Amino acid sequence: MIGNSRPTRERDRRGGFSLAESLMVIAVLGIFLAISVPVVSTVRNYARQVDSKMRYGQYLVALEAYRGEYGDYPEFLSEVRGESVNLNEDNNWMKLMGALGGGIFLENSVDQKFIQKWNPRRKKFYQFSDEEFLRDVSGMVIGLVDGFGNPNIKMIVEDEVSGYIDCSFLQKVDRKKRAKVMVPVVVYSLRADYSSGTNILSYD
Repeated sequence: MIGNSRPTRERDRRGGFSLAESLMVIAVLGIFLAISVPVVSTVRNYARQVDSKMRYGQYLVALEAYRGEYGDYPEFLSEVRGESVNLNEDNNWMKLMGALGGGIFLENSVDQKFIQKWNPRRKKFYQFSDEEFLRDVSGMVIGLVDGFGNPNIKMIVEDEVSGYIDCSFLQKVDRKKRAKVMVPVVVYSLRADYSSGTNILSYD
């Protein structure tokens, strides 16, 4: 029994980690987390930006289909050509939903007047998804948001005289942005209008 005690202790020492080894493992894990967390955050933000841009592109396609059906863009946009319209103001988000098809939310609400006024033929130009909705604490839909949760989505319809959209104001947030854009509609959201996110433009 006495002769076997030393090998047993040696096996016990070989079977575990020393304090120095444990600290080294913790340090390596800490470095890995310090590197990976920002990378994951960057990838997630990029995915949100791409998702928002694709969504804006789908808005543009739907608005063009609307114009093809009714001869012009929804009145809340066309009557202020060249000016920025914030969907977060004056129930403009409801007007857009009504114009582009309503979706389940408006179909089941008392606000079907938005569908009747802006899309009397009840054509489906776009299907809004749950990820696009801003909800209050009770779960009621109170607006539309971009991929970062920014409800200040804005739209500009081209000026019929000049045929372009003046986006020079966007150069204040990014000098690389073009001052004049030869597209019929621009959809965008800015980080300056919200606590997080980034600048997202449909034409960029």
